[in-house]
Amino acid sequence: MQQLQRALRRGALAAVLATAVAPGAASADSIVFVKDHDVWLAEPDGSAQHRVTSDGTADNPYRSPSQSDDGTIVTVRAQPNNGPLLKLRQNGEALGEIRLPPMVAGPLSPHISPDGRLVAYEEANGDPTGWLSTDVYYSRTDAYTPRATFGSPGRGARGPSWIDSGRALVGVGNLATTHAPGQPATTWWDDWDHWDRFGGGGNLEDGEYAAGTVVFARGYQQIDNQLIVYRAAGGFATLPTPICSFSDPADGPLGRHFADPTLSADGRRLWWQEGDGVWTAPLPAGDDCAEIRPRLLIPGASEPDWSPAAVNPGPRPAPREPAPGPEPDPQPVPRTGGPGRSGRSGRAGGPGRADRSGRSGRAGRPGRSGGGRPGGGSSATVRARLAATPRIGAALRGGLRLRMTTQAAGTVRATARHGGAIVARGSGRARGAGTTTVALRFTRAGRRELRAARRARLALRVSFAARGAAPATRTVAVTLRR
Repeated sequence: MQQLQRALRRGALAAVLATAVAPGAASADSIVFVKDHDVWLAEPDGSAQHRVTSDGTADNPYRSPSQSDDGTIVTVRAQPNNGPLLKLRQNGEALGEIRLPPMVAGPLSPHISPDGRLVAYEEANGDPTGWLSTDVYYSRTDAYTPRATFGSPGRGARGPSWIDSGRALVGVGNLATTHAPGQPATTWWDDWDHWDRFGGGGNLEDGEYAAGTVVFARGYQQIDNQLIVYRAAGGFATLPTPICSFSDPADGPLGRHFADPTLSADGRRLWWQEGDGVWTAPLPAGDDCAEIRPRLLIPGASEPDWSPAAVNPGPRPAPREPAPGPEPDPQPVPRTGGPGRSGRSGRAGGPGRADRSGRSGRAGRPGRSGGGRPGGGSSATVRARLAATPRIGAALRGGLRLRMTTQAAGTVRATARHGGAIVARGSGRARGAGTTTVALRFTRAGRRELRAARRARLALRVSFAARGAAPATRTVAVTLRR
């Protein structure tokens, strides 16, 4: 399998296979992406760039835009937690909101279906066993749809994209999984199935399919991960064959990893994010990856998504508030089962040692999420906020100082999560009613994960237990910047 190293980008790729294939002809299509905190559109070659939104900021940027075949865009802001999902025209006109029920973190990675009828999104919640877990759910784009309507691929699912308007591709740890909303999910393949190529089970939670070509960022959000291109000649019933491997991602403000791959409808063109912006490369019609030369297409851009819709925004509308969608009733997270082999990425050392639990971090013990324990007294209350919002570097060195207001003496515990994993923790004791400050110290793994990040969105979870009262919890979303 051809390893595409950094030298490739300097035009010095060594040919391993025989025939180079030229890129396909340009067509009336587009990519949508984030740049300067706003949603943008461009031709697939990076030309004709058009700014869709104009109110994104470093503290509250737009994220994960995607586009249906008719040019309808769905995106989300970093704040507030719980959304809403936003529907826009290419000219920035607001088409409405999809207001979602409470969740610990999210919505993340929303992706509109090609026909524009559904949107898939990722969220994180505590499950009945007390663990924090990601999952993928679906909603109609004209109004919020309760989670149970279309079901879920299963606990641990992340990074949804659409194979077609009736079927999604998601990653569940090291499993590539297909899911038709409303039907049971199906495991397509396990990364351990390519043991002879990669030597271990890697995380497959960021991928896309088109016309027999599959691409995954193998090692989701890990530094120096890989971008793997597969050929699925036998459809979804057979194991696809890896044909190309991109390695050595560019470092930059967005980190040092591959993310958000997206394919044209014919599977011949590929776009993705690295640390310095959005990159692109042509792909061969067969299995010959020789002479592929990726290039930086849009410096500083991120989260690209391809669509057959042309760049045709029309006049920008006068500013107005988006039409609100109906408020959803709070919905319990259903305990849906996923593929029997779902789980986190396997640890190195052999297939028998892969962790397939699907859990991605503790969120507190069962029964400790507030609201009164059975047979107990009244609930305690707690309010929490950061005493100050430091830069990422200062936070990793000195920790975070969380200021909490309680109504009684008791014990306070706090954790900070990034992408579902605990990266910092701390505890303290409130000596009475008033304000208490607790210091959260970053774990070694947390410092390693965030040290190259340009920004980091953390979910701070605070638990306060007072004598004679049920524990109270509070979750606060904060964004740290470089």
